Parts: sequence; structure tokens; C-alpha cells
Amino acid sequence: MIVDNEKREEYFASKNRNITSYINVNDHDTFVRVPASLQQVTHLSGDDKILLSKIVSLADNQRHYCYATDRMLAKQTGRSKRMIGYSLSKLERLGYIYKENSFEYGDITTTRRKIYIHPLIKRLFDNLKNKKGSPLY
Repeated sequence: MIVDNEKREEYFASKNRNITSYINVNDHDTFVRVPASLQQVTHLSGDDKILLSKIVSLADNQRHYCYATDRMLAKQTGRSKRMIGYSLSKLERLGYIYKENSFEYGDITTTRRKIYIHPLIKRLFDNLKNKKGSPLY
């Protein structure tokens, strides 16, 4: 048993350099959970599901929307802004989210965007959050 522990520690120590070059572990890390029923949806990619879960985790609990920009979502999910744009369009087309853009008078650039979550999806995640022993998303 001691030999196995030593081997395992030696193995992980040898791989630590590789992993730490990819992952910046800190005390403020967050995570998202994807409910089993959402995992089983076949018309959404894994990236779509992770993005939807991230949006839900960032959403205001009372209003069911978040203000996240494509850049912020890309950074937090490790995906490109282009992929985020494609996934958001797909999620909106399928009815999982609704995007509302607000503009300044005379300016065609988006100044504020709200991403609303379908009430059923919000309830699905709320049920997951409220289960005893289930960590928050």
C-alpha cells in the first residue's frame, strides 16, 4: 500500500508541471453543474449545455437574467467569442434563452444586454440547488 501511494505521488508530481501550465487554481474558483435531464438533451452540444449552465449561475435570482458579455462568457468557459455567439443564437432559437439588447439613442452598438432564462430551465436549476447535500451551481 505504501509503495502504491509513493508511486501515485511520484506520478502526480511528474505531471504537475504540465497541469499547472493549463490550469490556474485559486481559492475563488467556481463551477457549474449540468442537471442530468439537461445532459440527456441530444440537440444541444456539450458547449451549449455548459454555456447555459454558466448563464443560469450568473443570473439574478429574482429577474432570471444576466448581463454577461460574450467576452466574459468566453473567458469563463474557455471558449472563443465566436463559439459563444453561435451557442447563444442556438439557445435563443430553441427557446432556452431570450436576449434583449438596449441601445443608446443614436448609437447602433449594444450598450447593455440581458440574457433571460426560460422559466422551466431556471426551475430545473433551482431544484438542483435546493436538493439537500447538493452544492450550489
